Amino acid sequence: AFDMFETVMYGSTSFTTNSKVASSEDIEFVKAAQSAFDITGALLSNPMEKVFEGDLYKKFVVNMDKTFSFARKRTKKYADLALMDQQQAQQPQPSKQSKQFFFADEVSADAGVDEE
Repeated sequence: AFDMFETVMYGSTSFTTNSKVASSEDIEFVKAAQSAFDITGALLSNPMEKVFEGDLYKKFVVNMDKTFSFARKRTKKYADLALMDQQQAQQPQPSKQSKQFFFADEVSADAGVDEE
């Protein structure tokens, strides 16, 4: 599910289903997310654990914080890349004709041709 979500959101995958390919950070993210969601079920059946902020709830908070921290970093990385792509796309591109004139100027300068 993590790889599918990442592929849909970011257009790439970290291959978290393959521990030989996934980074240690990606594996840690998956473990923290799975732990947080597993604990959610236990907290739903024992709401007093959350009310009194027992050990299980504290473990949930630690794992959810890890999950959100990783997700924020990953999302910021992809947002920054998208912004750079957008800025590059907005840069004026030389037209084909201006490239030809530029090249012709270089050739005549190299050849020692006087332009009067």
